[in-house]
Amino acid sequence: MGRNINDRADYYLDATLVELKIRNCGKGPAIITEFIGDLRLVDELPLPPDFRECSPMPIKQTVIGAGDAADCFIRYRDGKIVLFLPERDAARIQESLVTLAVYGIIRYTDIFENSYETGFAMFYLPRRYQLRYGIAFFLGPKEYNYHKQNNDPINTGLSQPE
Repeated sequence: MGRNINDRADYYLDATLVELKIRNCGKGPAIITEFIGDLRLVDELPLPPDFRECSPMPIKQTVIGAGDAADCFIRYRDGKIVLFLPERDAARIQESLVTLAVYGIIRYTDIFENSYETGFAMFYLPRRYQLRYGIAFFLGPKEYNYHKQNNDPINTGLSQPE
């Protein structure tokens, strides 16, 4: 039996994770080298962006072809302990007393060993607004949502000639 948008919203709030889909919009494969994220209750995200609370997150597919997508998720934590979101906090989110933020960084390389970084942040939209807008999340601050090429050389673990 399929889920409607409200069932999906309940799933997000009752579970320890938020599912994401990472899409490669480039012309060649992307090799994921690091995926960190956090799922937390906030009044607002700090500016400038602060990713220090983010933790490594699992991703099954570390090579994503051009135009392809990979599923991943970000777990809800309290400190270092992964938890279910308490019902009282889920109620506070639905009442718009706090915001559920999902944010993090994806670092990857291309086949030429150029390294890139994409930051992201999204806010959960309380259930009463989801049917009106047809979405469960909306983009967070532009400072968290970025893409850049890193100029730092990739550490391959191989010794460099002197």
